[in-house]
Amino acid sequence: MSTKLKPWQISGIIGVISVFGMGNIMAITNPSRQDYQTYAARQTISYLQNNACTKLPDTLSGFLHEQCSDLVKEGKPYFKQAINVSTRQHNYLLFTVYETEVSLNNRLPSYSSKTVGFMSVFWTYEAGLDKSS
Repeated sequence: MSTKLKPWQISGIIGVISVFGMGNIMAITNPSRQDYQTYAARQTISYLQNNACTKLPDTLSGFLHEQCSDLVKEGKPYFKQAINVSTRQHNYLLFTVYETEVSLNNRLPSYSSKTVGFMSVFWTYEAGLDKSS
């Protein structure tokens, strides 16, 4: 005696297999803390080069812009280290939330960001300066 599955049962089985398959893929491709450090350092360098270095005073701005850009590039290892020390990581199996708050001293504003990492991709959903510091 053979039992024939109804179309809704086949759809249900395919759905369950798909959900488990996608969950496994997401868990396997969840980016590491080191991946996040590289991503965050790249974002920091880009931000500084496109914002801080370009908003220098007009006098000698070409020279200062070039010097600023070079300093920012050379600082990449230090950015990664500062990001590593100031990041809290929350793993949820399928994705990871990274909360970073970098502060140089209490007279300067701190920079904070919240980023989700999933399937080898990062998405920063909140970032900015905290001027109350």
